[in-house]
Amino acid sequence: MVPAWLFTAVQQVDAPRKSVKLGLSGGYDWSNPNIRDDVLIAKVLEVHKFEDVARVCFYYGVAKVKRVFKRCEFGQMTRAILTRMLGNISKSLIEIQAGNTDDKPRLKSRRLKLASRLEIGEGHFDGLGLDELVIKKSIGVYDRVRSQDIFDLMVLTRDHGYTLKDIFAAIDAYQPIRHKDPEHFKSVVTGLIPVDGNDEGFSSIRLNVKMEEVYTHFKKLVNDYEVMVAQELWTGGA
Repeated sequence: MVPAWLFTAVQQVDAPRKSVKLGLSGGYDWSNPNIRDDVLIAKVLEVHKFEDVARVCFYYGVAKVKRVFKRCEFGQMTRAILTRMLGNISKSLIEIQAGNTDDKPRLKSRRLKLASRLEIGEGHFDGLGLDELVIKKSIGVYDRVRSQDIFDLMVLTRDHGYTLKDIFAAIDAYQPIRHKDPEHFKSVVTGLIPVDGNDEGFSSIRLNVKMEEVYTHFKKLVNDYEVMVAQELWTGGA
């Protein structure tokens, strides 16, 4: 069986630009349709949009992309993000080759209904405003990084069935275009971007929890999400 991504690439083999042939989201080679492969890969890594990184890994192979990555000079945060991405893409391909993906759950998204009433108690919230709360907390981390907001997002994803797909859908729908980067959200909830200096922690709500526990929850969530997204991209289901 030919994977969907390869079928698309074959269909577009005569496309004038490699970014079109690979199905990339942006015109990485807009100024140079004859761009070298390693330069195109480096540009994709620099932008580090997960879906595009996955597509160049599928097309050129993870090993080649990793070699380009090692030669590039990126900042510490970008390197951390790309290291995570490449690890998850590698894991997804290993599972695909081993045939271990059939029993894995697909990425199912709840439909956010924008409940009209939102009530936030001391460290908890009622079920009537959960959809609205997901939206509020998801886009809120782009303006300020508060431990209580990240904790609330953990509870919503852990106990109430919301997924990262729901969160990114909320960000895409309600954030200004310039602030829609999902990698910013991932970096906040996994601790790459620290909480604000004036963050009050959990003292005001008398909650005995450590941020590292919250970060651990989201690290697993992000890893699982990226593995599944890569697998769905491979099969054409994303």
